[in-house]
Amino acid sequence: MADLVQQLEELFTDLRLLGEGATAAAYYAKSKNDGRECVVKVFLRSFDEEEGGQPLARFERECKALSALSHRAIVKIVEWGSSGSFPYIVMTYEKAQPLADFLKKGSAPLPLKKILTLISTLAQALAHAHDRQIIHRDIKPENILLKEDGTPLLIDFG
Repeated sequence: MADLVQQLEELFTDLRLLGEGATAAAYYAKSKNDGRECVVKVFLRSFDEEEGGQPLARFERECKALSALSHRAIVKIVEWGSSGSFPYIVMTYEKAQPLADFLKKGSAPLPLKKILTLISTLAQALAHAHDRQIIHRDIKPENILLKEDGTPLLIDFG
């Protein structure tokens, strides 16, 4: 894991923890290459190399498929890699908050029209992925971001 941290520090500046789950941590970062803002998702456990590298090969196949998705409501994967058996994914950064946080705040209920627009946009994004044989295996409020303009954004395809 120390090698991964060193590799990421060579590629990015301003690394700040955004959140951590059971299997991964997400960091805000700026690319040293072009200055773009991004999110780097770092897996907290090693992908078992004893299986002949198959977990890393599967990870790379999935990243390649996900990076081909192009929909306004799906986060864009821009690169991926690994240091040893610790993989990471680099995604575009959006100023947004998880739907789960929005719901917890006890904010006033969304108007029905906004709810229907949100559901319709998410359904279109899922259809886009399904048309390309990609299934989002973990749909929940924590994996839906709300951008500042109210547009939902699917993250973390599981």
